[in-house]
Amino acid sequence: MRRKLLVFFSLISSLVWFLNCSIPIEQQRNMIPSKSFVSEEWESSDLRWSNRPGMARDLIKRNVLIGKTRIEIFELLGEPEFVEDNQSNQITYELEQLFQRGVDLAAVENLKIKFNSMDTVEKAEIEFLKIDWR
Repeated sequence: MRRKLLVFFSLISSLVWFLNCSIPIEQQRNMIPSKSFVSEEWESSDLRWSNRPGMARDLIKRNVLIGKTRIEIFELLGEPEFVEDNQSNQITYELEQLFQRGVDLAAVENLKIKFNSMDTVEKAEIEFLKIDWR
């Protein structure tokens, strides 16, 4: 009896894993709901199980970032993961790493913030980069 239960639960968990992995990466991305921004959660997010994508959508939806200075952005979001160069008018925060089959990095999602000549935010958008390993 115990062996039958073990086999049954193994089959169920395999089926759940298979169904999750068969969802195209673009659809996984669209399943992320907006989540109210919380600075402490933003800075402590693990990119594999992150709340950052939902919080970034919230910031963009409410136009929170537009008009803020670079210093205000750093105070709100911390240091960015990527800066193009010292004179750059664009910074990038990594939001999430999306995996297929649980192990293969399939895409990354970033929050790109562009500054104008007055060094205030003129545009904030979510960038989706699909990784093709072929």
